[in-house]
Amino acid sequence: MKVPKKSIEDKLKKVYNKDMKIKGAIYGAWNDKNDPYQINRDKHAVKFYEAVRKRDRVLEVNVISKNTGFSKVDIEKIYNHIFITEHNLSGKMQRFTPDYNMAESWRRLREGKNIQEHDIILLQHELMESNLMTACKLSYFEAHNITQEKYNYQKALVKWLKEGGI
Repeated sequence: MKVPKKSIEDKLKKVYNKDMKIKGAIYGAWNDKNDPYQINRDKHAVKFYEAVRKRDRVLEVNVISKNTGFSKVDIEKIYNHIFITEHNLSGKMQRFTPDYNMAESWRRLREGKNIQEHDIILLQHELMESNLMTACKLSYFEAHNITQEKYNYQKALVKWLKEGGI
């Protein structure tokens, strides 16, 4: 009997969520008070990024496209940019360092629940940054700085956190 991919993904998600609940990280529970040195948030981000990479890419793209109204082509570019592609970062080809807040944004976008303004700004930011790097052959740092002028994820995130976002 052939097991549908979605069932496998649901099983992985349950295992991941169980692990995160045990450690207190699920659904944005880590903060500066209970994780002052960001150790647990960093561990959570690494696990989350690994889990995203193991998921069915087509399903991931389709779900986030449906939840956000972004095209599947754009979501796939964003997905690759954040999770797959190695970038020249300070002279070394590597993937982006997993980021807790981006992981939480991606989770909300994937679940289609409680999507925040900064979550959408994340998509806009990563898409523009990726396009500048590809079409204009800009370095990551050049593309990032230009993109920050229009889509500043960090600024929107800080605003949300100050307003009591979790």
